[in-house]
Amino acid sequence: MEKVRGIVSILLLVFMLLPANILLAEEVKPLAPAGQAVPVATPPAAEAAPAAPAPAPKNDTGDTAWILISTALVMLMTPGLALFYAGMVRRKNVLGTIMQSFIILALISVQWILWGYSLAFGPDKGGIIGSLAWFGLNGAHLQRELNSAHF
Repeated sequence: MEKVRGIVSILLLVFMLLPANILLAEEVKPLAPAGQAVPVATPPAAEAAPAAPAPAPKNDTGDTAWILISTALVMLMTPGLALFYAGMVRRKNVLGTIMQSFIILALISVQWILWGYSLAFGPDKGGIIGSLAWFGLNGAHLQRELNSAHF
């Protein structure tokens, strides 16, 4: 039984870290079809006037309020879910089941900080998912202030 538990733990860790390993790889650019020239980026003309600076992004109070309310609802849901699961086990296992619910909340919070935020809001890869450029929230606040009009 201990051997099976160890294997399951290792597989769980591998599948939790798998998205990070896949997304750390370099983005591969598609080759041009046969017979067509590959477009080469040309430097901008020296005479071109510099673009006007973008307006500074502003915090939207509605977005901030929604994020805070959603977070509070998830935090309130955790004890309810713990009690629901506790009702499905024997009396001697209730405390363990409740603790597992809170431990998974802490684990997912750490996962969100490490790579979840970057995958959700980071510079995108093909318009589908964010890259890991902000892994561990590294530089996220700087890029957010420079590039985002939503915050």
